[in-house]
This record gives sequence, structure tokens and C-alpha cells, in this order.
Amino acid sequence: MLQDYGVFNRSFLTREPYSTKTRQPGLQPCLPEQECAWHRLDALRFRSHPCFKLITDTPVNGEDGVSVWAIDQGRLIVTAKSGISFIELRPEGESFCDTWIEYSESPEGYPRQVLLTENDLRSRLPPGLKSRKLTLDIFSHGCGKYVVQDIGKAVVKVKMPKGMTGFMGSKYGDSSQPNTEHQNLFFPHAFDSKKLLVAMKIHHGFALDGLEFVYEDGSSCIFGKRGGEESTFKLNTRSGELLSGFFVRAGTWVDGIEILTTLGRRSGFFGNATGGSG
Repeated sequence: MLQDYGVFNRSFLTREPYSTKTRQPGLQPCLPEQECAWHRLDALRFRSHPCFKLITDTPVNGEDGVSVWAIDQGRLIVTAKSGISFIELRPEGESFCDTWIEYSESPEGYPRQVLLTENDLRSRLPPGLKSRKLTLDIFSHGCGKYVVQDIGKAVVKVKMPKGMTGFMGSKYGDSSQPNTEHQNLFFPHAFDSKKLLVAMKIHHGFALDGLEFVYEDGSSCIFGKRGGEESTFKLNTRSGELLSGFFVRAGTWVDGIEILTTLGRRSGFFGNATGGSG
């Protein structure tokens, strides 16, 4: 919108009153060409913002989070319970976003899952930018945001123990902060079929201190550190319940976490349920 802030009111009024600042009568009526010139990316943000909702609009799912998984052949699966609104493509060195993908609302709402490929994303960029490092800003209809810092690294396989390969997950928190360190976690039960995960101990306070995975044989594996309050979430292994994922809120550090299982159970939130972003 740049310098159009001075006539911001014209986007919402049909008639202007007398202006004591310019000492001129207001426009009557305010025509579309005299309103603010909104950039399309502004309009896409407004489309999902609660301030622009109508009472006839379909209620948005309460979760604003976005999840991203890498799969074979340079592809990413993006999911969001509230639906995916749009994706900004940001080549390295560019100050403004000139390329984006937007999704339309259907009777069922916005798409909750989309498949992205690195080749397709790069093909949308101008010729001189196709080979640059590419960052994705993914926005949900619930006003959540997820950033893929480098699409090239996100879809590259990494080596894991016992000769297996996989994909690097997302980084949560800023490990450059005082008294913090970067950690990578490999679940022991992913490489040893005899390891049965039976419970998780969550060490937390105002933020998440650590997450400890407890196995049937009494062994455990901790991610982070012990500290603060300790809470335990047990799996119903007799019913075949397994860990399916996490709902994480994070910003500068990991604020909190919720455990999700294959039986649809949720542990409830541990840590700060309103900190960071989901």
C-alpha cells in the first residue's frame, strides 16, 4: 500500500467528511479508483484475518498450525487443519515477494493437504532466480505461518544409523540463545524392532525443557534436558497405541508440546500453550 495510508479510510467509507487537515471537502462518493491500492498478498492476509470475517462465513478450525513432510523424488506434503491459504516463494537476495501460490475456497473449505515439488516451485520463478536458495513462507487459513528455510535441503535425504536414510525434520527454537544447544534426535525404536515405546516424560515449566522416551525394557532416551515439572504420558500398548506426532509451539525457544497418538488421543499441552506459533 506504501503511501496510500493517508487515504486508508476510503477502503471502508462511501463518503468522506470535511478534512480539517487539508481544509477541503471529502469525496462524495469514494470511488474504487480513489481507494488504497492493496497488493494481492495484503488481500490474501486480510482474507483469513478475523477482523474481516462475516457472520455468514464458515468457522475456522481452532488450530492454526502448518505441518510439512519431505517424501521421495523432491516432494513436500503440506497439511493444515484450518486449510492452506497461500504460499510465498522467496529467492535468496530478493527484498520483495513477486511469486506466490494461492488456493481458493471450495464448499469444503480451503485444501487441508497439498503436494509440492521442488521442480514445479522453481519453474514459477523468473529465469535469473531459478537456481538461488529458495525459502517458502506457508500460510494457513487460521493465520498460522510455517517457514521452509531452504527447499533444496528440505527434500535431500540424510544418513541415519544402521545404513538407513531419511529426511531432516524442522528445526524448532533458536539454538544460538544462551544456555541452549542444537540437538538432533533419532528414535531408538525406529532402528530396533524389539524396542517398544510405552511412555513419554515431559520436563516443562514456562517452556519445554526436555522430552524423555521410555521403553518397555526400562531404558530411555532424552531430547533436551531434565528440569522444571515432570509429567508422564503413557501409551496404551495393549490396544496397539503408537506415537503418531506432536503439536509444537515454538519461537525463540520451544514453548510447549502436545503428544498425538494413533488412537486419536491427545495428551494436553505441556509448557506454554500460547507462546510462539504452532
